Amino acid sequence: MLMMRKKILMLAVLACSANSGFAMYGARKETEEFDIRTITPIKKDTLPEQRRQAIQSFLKEVLKPEYALDKANILSREKTGGKENLTICTLTDGSKWVENPGGIERYLGYSYLKKAIEHHGLKILEALETRFAYKKSNGGIFIWIQPYKKIAFNGFSELPLLQSEDFYTYTRYGEGEKVTHDVIQALNAMEEFETLSTEIGFTDLRERDTENYINNIIMRDGKIYIYDTEYRSFSNSHSFYFDKNTEMEFTFQKSTFFE
Repeated sequence: MLMMRKKILMLAVLACSANSGFAMYGARKETEEFDIRTITPIKKDTLPEQRRQAIQSFLKEVLKPEYALDKANILSREKTGGKENLTICTLTDGSKWVENPGGIERYLGYSYLKKAIEHHGLKILEALETRFAYKKSNGGIFIWIQPYKKIAFNGFSELPLLQSEDFYTYTRYGEGEKVTHDVIQALNAMEEFETLSTEIGFTDLRERDTENYINNIIMRDGKIYIYDTEYRSFSNSHSFYFDKNTEMEFTFQKSTFFE
């Protein structure tokens, strides 16, 4: 009976995550605690004339040198083929990374997820290491604010997210075990998954239709690692007024963030 209740709880958590994207998954406290709203530097009280400084300070903090990947250290690239056809980069130290040229959002999603997991004191769940690299060595970095309309329903407004195509992101690649409900129960990780979904807002945890495992997570050495940290993997249920009729695009020099 206990196992049945646990499975019902996990299925309920996954049901919250069924609609990948910034979807409302339940009522939450309107507080300024560490939640999905910290994924962006644009807050409710950020005036239009304060946006440039807010973005600059935010990116200077998250674009830390230790999370930068030096493209000069890439020895080779190879495609995995198949449906996903990932680009796997092998570095001079032998480590392998999945290259994504789609911009900065996966890195910002990783940065938020890593801090949120630490904030909530989770012990079993971790964010799979992700790094960033600048696409060009010189020139300006173009940043724009992109409100996501997928969450603008049922009285909830758009969350103003940062975008830039002037970055690559790299997520660590390696073998890991697929994670099933039984594995989660054996690790006593049910409560952590509930926190991940309802408090942190990572909700892209759908169960595969044809296989008994959950997407976007793998297990290594007793830890469950979460990947695919693009914006649509998260959900938001907070009301947020955002004035789109003001400055939305910004250009910064690379040296502003990273020497």
